[in-house]
Amino acid sequence: MTEAQLGSGAVLEAKEYLKSVTEGRPSAFRGPYARQIAGLYDRIVNGAAFRYEAEKDPLQALEEAAFRQYARRLNEAARDGGEAEPWHT
Repeated sequence: MTEAQLGSGAVLEAKEYLKSVTEGRPSAFRGPYARQIAGLYDRIVNGAAFRYEAEKDPLQALEEAAFRQYARRLNEAARDGGEAEPWHT
């Protein structure tokens, strides 16, 4: 075979490098949790797009309750003619 048929020196070097890299890579994970990991990965990659619904967020409800409590304290202080206590978080 001629050099043109085999490839140039740079091509042969690249082939050897690719071969060494692919032979040195770790094998696929094979453990007791491989199936679960694959399933979770599939759900993450192929699952439904993320949607945020504030009305279903439990932290949103807590923040609203804290705001209502703070507003009630301010209204009571205003009604009584006093100053509201500082609000600490």
